[in-house]
Amino acid sequence: MISTILDFCNKNQEQSSVSLTPLIDQHSISHIPFSLASGRFSARIHWIQGTFKYEFLYNLDSLRERLASSFQEQFVKQKYGINRGHTYYKHVYVSIPSNIIIAYNEPPTKELFPACPDDEKLLQYGNGWLSIPGGGFDRSSDLWTLYFNLFDIADTKVYPVSEGKSRLYFYNFKCTEIHLAVDDHHKKLSPQLAYEAAKNWDFTGYRRDSVAEHSSFWLDDNGVNHIGMTVDFGTSNSDKHVTIYDKFVESRGRIDSYRLEAKFSKDRANKVFDKLKEYLFYSNADMQNENQPLMFDKLIIQLAFGAIDFIKRSEMKDGEHVDRASRLDWWEQAIADIGYLRLPAQIRKPIIEKTIEWIITQVETSLAMLEERFGFEDAFNFFLDCVESGKTKLKDKHKAIIETSRQQVIDLLRYRDLMTT
Repeated sequence: MISTILDFCNKNQEQSSVSLTPLIDQHSISHIPFSLASGRFSARIHWIQGTFKYEFLYNLDSLRERLASSFQEQFVKQKYGINRGHTYYKHVYVSIPSNIIIAYNEPPTKELFPACPDDEKLLQYGNGWLSIPGGGFDRSSDLWTLYFNLFDIADTKVYPVSEGKSRLYFYNFKCTEIHLAVDDHHKKLSPQLAYEAAKNWDFTGYRRDSVAEHSSFWLDDNGVNHIGMTVDFGTSNSDKHVTIYDKFVESRGRIDSYRLEAKFSKDRANKVFDKLKEYLFYSNADMQNENQPLMFDKLIIQLAFGAIDFIKRSEMKDGEHVDRASRLDWWEQAIADIGYLRLPAQIRKPIIEKTIEWIITQVETSLAMLEERFGFEDAFNFFLDCVESGKTKLKDKHKAIIETSRQQVIDLLRYRDLMTT
């Protein structure tokens, strides 16, 4: 059995401390095969990564120890830091052999910001990045226990009272990428059918030109050459991406199935993560019931299936919306067996802070190049000319952002200092 990753909780209670009792009795749940629809489907989470904040360095030591114990792997400190997005993490630990990564920056001290108000908690905590690739889940002998305790990272608020004060342990975990893998052991959900649908534009959820196909090869011990097809839907910039491929060839004969793998990123990943967490902690499910792992497995499949839809576009009437179109027979059968759950991406209203952050991360270096090349006066006058030209191009949406921001108190220079720090 896998030991708990974070073995403290008592969910749904707002208390000043939490119990250190294990979330569930690992020995009371037998490891049952994850299969649904008469054994046709099985599923698993195949990748999770995200960012979090923490208060003390020993919080990171504890997390690393728990992960090492849970996955039975050793973490090795790396000599160099890593960049993830716009953030550079100075300290990096990587596990062997699954390559689980814990990267973090130390919390800044209060002395560095003597004028900072006490309520600006952002400056009191360090930030971290956690990545658990598919290999870590593949090696698990008890996925159900692992899921339950892993998702607790995002829901733990405080740890036991110490010296009369309750302190944050981990909080504000934001999932930035999550992969859900669904295996069709009856091999009806074939990449060949998906490719035919792609050629005929019989799919929704992605642009027509965002589909790619390629083949993979495997020569077995008997000298038989196996060829497998892979079909990808979505681009590298998409917040969701679906791949359907021959898992038998990809796994070199270990898993005889066709696999649909849905990859979610950005805000959509966090919505998927929260949906799974909601089931585990807030659905009032009986965690000791042997059917609960199957029900959680079903939810994984529904979320994966919700990332794409295969329809009979040629049978659509003029003006008919794609949501009303009939599905392709082979896809309809899969949906009928399991169902699907579509989580639309959240549409966020633009804010002035995003403009400031974009200039800092994307434009600062270009401005420095101009100043180095042409001198301060010419570069500054060029900048003023650009601003005046930009004013003539402001649209109603830009003016609305400006008016909204007037209701806030934003120190432009201080905001930049906080970001770069």
